[in-house]
Amino acid sequence: MVVGAVLRFATLDDQSFWLDEAYTVRLLDQPLADMLRDLPDQESAPPLYYLLAWAWGHLFGFGEVGLRSLSALLGTVLIPVAYAAATRLAGRRAGVLAAALVAVHPLLVWYSQEARAYALVALLAALSLVGFLRVLERPDGRAWAAWAVPAALALATHYYAGFLVLAEAAWLIWHCPRDRRMALAAGGVALTAVALLPLALAQRSTGNTAYIGEGSVSTRLVQVPKQLLVGYASPGQAVTTALLAALVVVAAARLATVRDRPGRARVLVVAGLGLTAILLPVVLVVPGLDYLNTRNVLSALPVLLVALAGGLALPGARLAGWPLAAAACGLLLVVTLLVAGRDEYGRDDWRGVDAALGPGPASRALVVSPGSGWIPLGLYDDDLTPMPAGGAPVSEVAVVGVARRRSGGGRDPAPVPATPPGLPPGFREAGVRRADTYTVARYTAPRPEVVRPADLAAGALWPGDAAVMVDRR
Repeated sequence: MVVGAVLRFATLDDQSFWLDEAYTVRLLDQPLADMLRDLPDQESAPPLYYLLAWAWGHLFGFGEVGLRSLSALLGTVLIPVAYAAATRLAGRRAGVLAAALVAVHPLLVWYSQEARAYALVALLAALSLVGFLRVLERPDGRAWAAWAVPAALALATHYYAGFLVLAEAAWLIWHCPRDRRMALAAGGVALTAVALLPLALAQRSTGNTAYIGEGSVSTRLVQVPKQLLVGYASPGQAVTTALLAALVVVAAARLATVRDRPGRARVLVVAGLGLTAILLPVVLVVPGLDYLNTRNVLSALPVLLVALAGGLALPGARLAGWPLAAAACGLLLVVTLLVAGRDEYGRDDWRGVDAALGPGPASRALVVSPGSGWIPLGLYDDDLTPMPAGGAPVSEVAVVGVARRRSGGGRDPAPVPATPPGLPPGFREAGVRRADTYTVARYTAPRPEVVRPADLAAGALWPGDAAVMVDRR
């Protein structure tokens, strides 16, 4: 827990808010009734995280540390919950290993430092697994409640947690077909899903998540397992991915030689739950319900890590599990440390862009690429407004571009600026700031000149994707 907490809390403010987090901040930083009213249009997730984060933000602030600390706390609490689940599955050794894997896993550390719902849904998924295992041991009322409550809360945090919950429910119903308490528990979870259905349909109609299905399915089918293994982009990711995949294969081969058949069966059941939570979203791609990406199946990750820990900790196999466990934890920790503090593998640096822009004149035009970038930039400069189609008088034009991400990881070099063709003759270049992940080019005029957004957008550092804003301080 100490290691996991340090990895999560020590660098909470190293990166600025990115686009998705900016939507969170804009939604939360308003009265509760307004937030709930705007939620269906602005977000594509159920309300539980936003209710918690709204209260948290009003207590600790809406800056990077204030708001992200909720996710960091939830991600740290996930460590002992994974310990509890794996201990129930295969003993204390499995619990220690599961805690270690969760503490250092790059993807879980990443989402423990993001002001979004993913750390909460991962925690609730692990809690539902603890309840699931309790029911298999002794299906009394407390055990059923220990499963049903976090399962329902997971649904109220992220819709795709429903695939894990569905797999758990199906197994429990098959295991305890005549238990009245099962009907009450499963019925309560089902009622939660029914209650959330109108909100889910309303959010789907906004098209906010349509961008997912616009990407290549085959690319995402490769990205999801890779990212669940070693996280998003990182140095030497081809090597670390291959090594982690090989360790998982060897762990599966080891499990096949375990003489404890009941223990092996329990591990396979838990692994099946996690895999089902990934495979069902893949199946839904066929009829056109394509929301497959790593974030949406994150609830499966702690379950799979618990299964991996259980498989490595079971005694009586031909191959010792501890060397494999140490190698897996070591590799994951190395990847996590390599990513920390590396701008090219982090989030877009809109805070750095704002610092590079500086105070500026009384009226300045900004050409921001990508066009959605004005939303996170607006968190650091609250004087931004869209430029009217007819233009506005300004004495400075700043062209901002963030380096594009490569599909295989990392980023392209910061974009190279060119003088916008629509600038009036009075403007002259006043300096270019090129950082690792962004470029800011400034042009000034001795007196305000009228510029139009259509003319300025032609000089965007991402051609065809730019927003033209006015910054009046």
